Amino acid sequence: MLVFFRNNQVSTAILLAIFTFLVRIPAILGYITPDEQPADGAGMLYEMIFGQVAQNHTLSAILSAILVFIQGLLVNWLINRTRVNPERNWLGPLLYVVVVSAIPDFLFLSAPLVAATFFPLTVRLTFQIYKSNDPTLIVFDTGFLIGVAALFYVPAMWYFLPILLGLAHVRSVKVREIVVFFGGLAVPGFLGWVYALWHNSGSVFRSQQFGSLWQFWNFQIDSSLSIQIRCGLLALLFLTVLLSFNAYYFKRLIQVQKYNNILYWLLLTTCVSALLRNVPTLEHFLLAGTSVGIFLALSFQNIKNKAIAEVLFFSLIVVIECIMFI
Repeated sequence: MLVFFRNNQVSTAILLAIFTFLVRIPAILGYITPDEQPADGAGMLYEMIFGQVAQNHTLSAILSAILVFIQGLLVNWLINRTRVNPERNWLGPLLYVVVVSAIPDFLFLSAPLVAATFFPLTVRLTFQIYKSNDPTLIVFDTGFLIGVAALFYVPAMWYFLPILLGLAHVRSVKVREIVVFFGGLAVPGFLGWVYALWHNSGSVFRSQQFGSLWQFWNFQIDSSLSIQIRCGLLALLFLTVLLSFNAYYFKRLIQVQKYNNILYWLLLTTCVSALLRNVPTLEHFLLAGTSVGIFLALSFQNIKNKAIAEVLFFSLIVVIECIMFI
């Protein structure tokens, strides 16, 4: 399978689309249904646009597959533009699709999945500031995208911190640019509040967007076998990325090492922000998909024996499909 994606041909996007729908076919055909629980942390825009769609399980699964394919294209654009991957190929989007399709909770439309669409764009802008002569507009757009993502999934707002640190890490930023960043961050929320106020629901908007931003964690975690297996697979993916830390920095340019630092900060923010939820849901970890997908692609690419890489990848797919039907 990996051999088909070790190239930079545009036509490989067709194979990526086919693979995306195949790996998510159990949900599309109705063999898997989502858990019946309210969307935790869903923002105003998500409920307005996708609130009713998410109730139709088949349509939700199809739309999520289309959205994941688009996100895969954005990840490919991010990698090729910034040379995070020293080789131009489609392994990054391939592994991204695998990560965001790893467990049944990821196979349906959700607020975190929609918010994750903005992350490759935000990371790309953060990296782009390095070569920009006038970074003011880029800084504004970066904050703006985070604000829009938070209108779909409220906890996405916490990512302003690693992104702001990332901007300062890539190049020095002035006080004016920091002010511009927070201005861009506030604009989507202000426009959303004005819209809600116009429809006599300003208090509802404030409660939805700010009341659920910080919660006290409820330590009564579901300990069923199904949840343990899903958490175990996610933990395995995270540990693989963490333990391969040195491989991602070996013989890399200083600028690329800075890019990798930012991707790790996004991963850390995902874990920390999960502790700020009353009852953390597994869908929340979709926000780390960009970082984990890129790093896993580098891990498979660094395996010199291609046959072993193919066996490991096939084994990962088999494990994922088995978890789907447990």
